[in-house]
Amino acid sequence: MPTRATSRTAMSPAAHWFRILIGIIGLGLTLLAAIPLQFNQPLVLVVLALLMLAADLWLAIPIDRQRVLSLGATITFVTFLQFGAAAAAVLQIATFVLGQGLRRLLPGAQSYSGIFVLFNAGQLGLCGLCGGALVYLLTGTPLWSAPPQPLSALLLYSSAYLLANIALTTIATWLRFGWSEVRTTLWPNISLWTAISFAFSAPIALFVVSVETPTSFIVDVLVAFSLLVVLSYVVRLTLRYQEANRELRALNEISQRLAASLDLNDLFPAIYESVRMVMPVDMFFIGLLSDDHTEIDVPYLIENEELLAPRRYAVEGSLSEEVLRAQQPVLFDAETVRAHRKGFGQPHLHPAAAMFTPLQVGSQVIGLMSAQSLQPQRYTEQHLQLFAAIGRMAGVAINNARLFAREKAVQRSRDEFVSLVAHELKNPLAALMGHIQLLERRLRSDEEKLRRPVQVILEQGERMSRLVEDLLDLSRADTGRLPLHIQRLDMLTLIRNVVEQQHTLSRAHQLRVEHPERLPLLQGDVHRLTQVLQNLLSNAIKYSPQGGPITVRVAVHGREAPLWPRRLRKAIAAAELWVVVAVEDRGIGVPPEHLQRIFDRFYRAPNIAQLDIAGTGLGLSVVESLVRAHGGVVWAESVWGEGSTFFFALPVPPHEALAYQQALEQQPLPQSQA
Repeated sequence: MPTRATSRTAMSPAAHWFRILIGIIGLGLTLLAAIPLQFNQPLVLVVLALLMLAADLWLAIPIDRQRVLSLGATITFVTFLQFGAAAAAVLQIATFVLGQGLRRLLPGAQSYSGIFVLFNAGQLGLCGLCGGALVYLLTGTPLWSAPPQPLSALLLYSSAYLLANIALTTIATWLRFGWSEVRTTLWPNISLWTAISFAFSAPIALFVVSVETPTSFIVDVLVAFSLLVVLSYVVRLTLRYQEANRELRALNEISQRLAASLDLNDLFPAIYESVRMVMPVDMFFIGLLSDDHTEIDVPYLIENEELLAPRRYAVEGSLSEEVLRAQQPVLFDAETVRAHRKGFGQPHLHPAAAMFTPLQVGSQVIGLMSAQSLQPQRYTEQHLQLFAAIGRMAGVAINNARLFAREKAVQRSRDEFVSLVAHELKNPLAALMGHIQLLERRLRSDEEKLRRPVQVILEQGERMSRLVEDLLDLSRADTGRLPLHIQRLDMLTLIRNVVEQQHTLSRAHQLRVEHPERLPLLQGDVHRLTQVLQNLLSNAIKYSPQGGPITVRVAVHGREAPLWPRRLRKAIAAAELWVVVAVEDRGIGVPPEHLQRIFDRFYRAPNIAQLDIAGTGLGLSVVESLVRAHGGVVWAESVWGEGSTFFFALPVPPHEALAYQQALEQQPLPQSQA
């Protein structure tokens, strides 16, 4: 069967002369074998030739660029069984050459070079003669005679034909593309599909020559051709269905891949690899429109798998202009692409086919995407529709990545501004606080009227100092510059000290601690963890204006414990054991729809404003930043009007976890309460 032409590399002299030699030898031997032929049934031969030509032009089923399922082998086998191997070889060569001439007249059909036609014509002749020679050697049937035993003769003929075809194609492929191409493409793909086409064709050919019907042989052949038409249609539908499934799976994988990336440096290669998954690409670029829509900025350009430098070109006069004006995917032919080559790429590469699709977000066009091939007529309408589908997903992903980058830039600028302001406030505020404290100490006992205003100034100054420190801590945590002095610490001792301090500040609340008799030691910054617990207790006291109990519970939990929120399961998997601290109050609580936002900076639930409780909305943000800096997690639970519980969990180092478990095994202790 003829092989598919390809132009990935220039043909070497050895490959060139091998093809010419095979063509000449095959054609010459076929002409010699045809000399004794006597065409005593010219009408049958004409019908067979027309059917073989029609099968080659319209029934051959393309699998991909290099594989084709040829049902025309059926007519070849019928000719062999009816007239002999020489007649089959002559008929094959004649219809193949005629078919190549007709291909040039068919719209959309690919025509091949003269070397390709010569080689394949000679290859067809040699393969047919090899099959006939094997039949002659084993059964004594001459090349120009019909075999008396169709089944055995066809098995011998088709086997020799197939082996000769694979051998000649292997040598031609090896000389041109190397041995790796033979192993990776020819043997597992092309040869497999050639064998499948023989498996389809041989039984039908045996049926035509073996069945005894009152009709003529020509009618039997026409019936067989009708069967081939039906078979071709069924196989094409099956392949289209499989291709549609592959495309759906590919699009699903592509959408997941693109949705997972918000960095343009990762997103552009992901889009390129996604396109390569489903179609051939020699050149590829992504272009983004300028604000005035007069230029295309090309941040990502690939040619022959090489990443080129970014560039910019004018929209006017380029292929992009038509695509952007139509806002539809467009498929360009070789002449159109080469006429507009100046816009991008390497000048020595000449694409012969190109697809463009706009990148849109809703009705807004933000850029375009192009895939190009060095081979003419390489892309079909199906490729274009698939490319457009990828383009729609890519447009949304690129827009999301750009918005995310802008948001990060705004946040970075805001954090830098806050950090700068906090630093600028810190020194004058420290000086102000020093003078106020000095003034308070120097007030005489008879100046009681001045003492209260000074105390108010001092209290508000301390509040401002805490606010400045919170802003600085958040800024340091965002930039990874939060200083932590890690040491071995006893969490229970830390909790007792903080609770005792807070108890002296609020007599209206009953603070208590619930804890086991033994806790594993942790690694952390005592000052920062004290700050975490102070913020949580201050928060509980502030939002329990009527007083009441505030309970600090501390316990040890494994990562499989049921208390963990679902969204934290992945983070919890980092350690086997965790020390969990919970601060529970009976205050105003948080509305359920606002619970997920209470750790956001400057956020305060609307029910707080109604109670006129002062605050900045930074305390819980500081808690979250400090806990995360220790590798921990934080979350909250609340019932509106009944109170809230804030949790933070810290991982237990592996060696401390082991020591803790060994201690429990030696002497398990009951829960106690203090």
